[in-house]
Amino acid sequence: DLTGGRAVLQSGTVYGELRRLEQYGMLSSQRETGGRKRREYLVTEQGEQELATLMQQVKMRITSVLRPLLSCYYENASP
Repeated sequence: DLTGGRAVLQSGTVYGELRRLEQYGMLSSQRETGGRKRREYLVTEQGEQELATLMQQVKMRITSVLRPLLSCYYENASP
């Protein structure tokens, strides 16, 4: 469990989001042949671009929060 039990998602929630991302062109999917009826999801080029943009935005937000905190820490740190 990646969240240590902090986030519990129902399968309907997960598959609903996967369908929504597919409708927006972020994912593509195909049914596996033979065996169990499973669907394989792949990130599209558009999805990769959107993810890169999102990651850059998150990085900028984290930096904007941490910069003043680190500045304050280093100003008050003992030599």
